[in-house]
Amino acid sequence: YYVKSYAIANGETFYSKEVSFTTEMYASPVLEIETDNVTGDSFDAKVKATSGTPLPIMEYGLVYATATEPTVENATKVVFGEGDSENTLAIEGLTDDTAYYVRPYAINKNGVSYGEEVVVLTLSNKAMVSTIATSFVTAHRANVAGEILSLGLLNTPVTEVGICWSTNP
Repeated sequence: YYVKSYAIANGETFYSKEVSFTTEMYASPVLEIETDNVTGDSFDAKVKATSGTPLPIMEYGLVYATATEPTVENATKVVFGEGDSENTLAIEGLTDDTAYYVRPYAINKNGVSYGEEVVVLTLSNKAMVSTIATSFVTAHRANVAGEILSLGLLNTPVTEVGICWSTNP
């Protein structure tokens, strides 16, 4: 702001020297997020938004994407509500075995504020196996083993296990 004092005397206006100052912005809203009940295509998110200032929160929620630092402009936005509040919603329709970067947001007259980013890794529907290192390798023989790490979310029964090999990768 730019201000100066004035006085009018005998029809003439007199001004003081101009002074300028900048007002402080109110602090950003405090945003907290918790995630729970992660499945292959969903998770539950609890967001708490507290303004802590006279500026009301006009909208709050979360944003998520498969790239880091999602924003309301470049990610999927889920609106939870307005004002100082806390709410839990199920985020659905996701892809299994995928890392989602999630962070809460709030909008007030100062603009958009973001909370801490969390990573949610959706579970896999696929079975996971591992090859254990070879041992006792000779000119004509090698011992190799495999291990089933997970049957995936579908928990499908194993119908066959084995080792496949080739002279090419």
